[in-house]
Amino acid sequence: KDLARADGVAVDAYKRLVFIHPFVNACGSAASIDGNPSEATLNGFINGSIMYHELGHNLELGHAHALDCGSKAIDRYQNCTVQYYGDGYTTPMGFNTSVHHNAVAKTHFGWIPAEQIQEVTQSGTYTLTPLNTQNSGVKVFKIRKADTQEYYFLEYRPLLPGTFDQYLQAGVTQ
Repeated sequence: KDLARADGVAVDAYKRLVFIHPFVNACGSAASIDGNPSEATLNGFINGSIMYHELGHNLELGHAHALDCGSKAIDRYQNCTVQYYGDGYTTPMGFNTSVHHNAVAKTHFGWIPAEQIQEVTQSGTYTLTPLNTQNSGVKVFKIRKADTQEYYFLEYRPLLPGTFDQYLQAGVTQ
């Protein structure tokens, strides 16, 4: 930051900072410091996917894990194993940095208005509008898990050309 300030950059005017410096062998490829301001540092390269991931950390997101519950799609945590970085479908915080953030992150960021989030508490027929469009309507269903105080977030992300989600696998977009 000191070098940027010395060059006349008003560093303190920004809440989210990304620094790219010449490659240094002793440094890792990227690092983030959350807070306000937050910082991401890229060691010697400009990579949009990694920058996107590091900015996610700066916006208070952790890595996106996956649960492997064996033959069950969903089970209690104690019956599953965590796959660190395992989510390759829904967020750049896992191992697929080409997709957009999921409903959990977008809700955390305040990018989805409250009227587009619906808590589902009983069986019924409900309609979701695509998360990756500007359409009005409900974009997120929150369903409380029976065994914790957490929620499942349900979203619909069709393969739409020109969106980040065009890189999702077809099987998870229907």
